[in-house]
Amino acid sequence: MILETSELTIYEVEKLQTLFLDELTKKSDFTIDMKNIEKIDMVGIQLLLSLKKSADAQNQQLTFINLNENISHHIALCACNTPLGIAS
Repeated sequence: MILETSELTIYEVEKLQTLFLDELTKKSDFTIDMKNIEKIDMVGIQLLLSLKKSADAQNQQLTFINLNENISHHIALCACNTPLGIAS
């Protein structure tokens, strides 16, 4: 799934959470392409952690790809890269 929005912030989380959870119920493995994401806040990171936890609970593989350096850096600053399976 390619995220069409450029921001993963508090303003987009509610609609994206529903979309992501629906996708998780349809697929056993799920990839989120974050190539368009230019801005992320802590709420966005919390959403990713929540999705990862939901996927793990259902024994599903959730992968995040094409993160730009800035987004990877913000996730690493929060020490969330390892729980999300994102290389720092």
